[in-house]
Amino acid sequence: RRNARERLPACSISRRFPARAMESVAPRPGFSVRVQPPNSLPHYINVTSHPAVDRPLAANDWQVDVSHMERLGIDNLRVPLLVGPTRSVVLSRDSEALATDVVFNCDVLRLALSSIDATEQAMQLAPGPLIRSRLVELAIQNVEDELGCGPLGRDFELQYGAANYWGGTGKDRMTPVPLRTLLMLHMRKCEEQAVPKAAPTGPWRSERAKAERTSGHRPGGGPTMKPGFLSGAGGALYPDGSSEGMHPEGAGDPLGWMPKGLRSRVGVVDTRHTPEAQRSAVEAHINTPRLVREREGVAPEPSGERARGGAGGGGAAAGRGAPRHALEEDGSGGVVLTVDVPGVSSMDKIEVDVSDAALSLRAEGFEPLFLAWPRPVDAARATAKFRKLKQRLVVRCPGLVR
Repeated sequence: RRNARERLPACSISRRFPARAMESVAPRPGFSVRVQPPNSLPHYINVTSHPAVDRPLAANDWQVDVSHMERLGIDNLRVPLLVGPTRSVVLSRDSEALATDVVFNCDVLRLALSSIDATEQAMQLAPGPLIRSRLVELAIQNVEDELGCGPLGRDFELQYGAANYWGGTGKDRMTPVPLRTLLMLHMRKCEEQAVPKAAPTGPWRSERAKAERTSGHRPGGGPTMKPGFLSGAGGALYPDGSSEGMHPEGAGDPLGWMPKGLRSRVGVVDTRHTPEAQRSAVEAHINTPRLVREREGVAPEPSGERARGGAGGGGAAAGRGAPRHALEEDGSGGVVLTVDVPGVSSMDKIEVDVSDAALSLRAEGFEPLFLAWPRPVDAARATAKFRKLKQRLVVRCPGLVR
């Protein structure tokens, strides 16, 4: 007894926790799991509960409520538990076993035992069987980790009622054994509940304290405002009134987020008042790919120099036709396209669109070139190189790897 007392913390448990409350650190029995390891004694795992153990935690480290567990179970939650020491249990003269207590939260164990006596149809809808199987899995796994003796096996037998606790105290050996670690956990929770929580420091509190510290004087003792600042000869501080708390300029305007100079050059189109024919034409133009539109002869939207029709722009394009080109295979499933564009001095004046099935090319001074590949290519790995001296564009498209 003396050695046991010396192992206790310096602060005596009797002074911090009344002796009559020692019963509260004993777990509440729920059900037991009998596991028979190979070539070893049978092991009884007592699945118990106590309010000191927290409820399961979600991914945000918050404890979930009972309704969450009733609807979704506990499979995707972190379940706090407490494993007690393993002790020997005498079953008869010639047989003995081992017993270990695993403590869960009271609400979790209550849900696990809620559908034991229910009908088969009710058990299919109740979360009890799923929660109960999860508790058994966690209990066996944590007892194995605590003992470090290898797997206990997964062939188990659940016991309820009079056989719901093994290795207890009292005449019937069914009274749960108080756990020292559970006592420490319960003491810590009682101390946390006894300490009053500080009121949250809201912005009103911090601003008021700041105003009291700086009202009228600087930290060095001098005044915070010069004399006559509010009523000087310079006139009123806010001649048109303060704009604080008022809506900013452009509030409610759908283009209010734009700078004022850009906002004046942008117009808003209300599609509710647009003619049906015009709206249908715009939607068809948007939903049709550009390559398909040009193949079908739909005129592209005018832009750049082609829209203005300069002397070296769109006027010359109609006369020169599409650029001369040659398509070859590279021997590895890909293709190489060579396009001669005389008069084009840089790649900036060439626009190339490559897809897995076709190519679209536009060069200054030429009509658009549309070309379908003989086989599908990998457009994501296509490369284009412009040779300035020869005024030639070379497009290489590797074969599509299937």
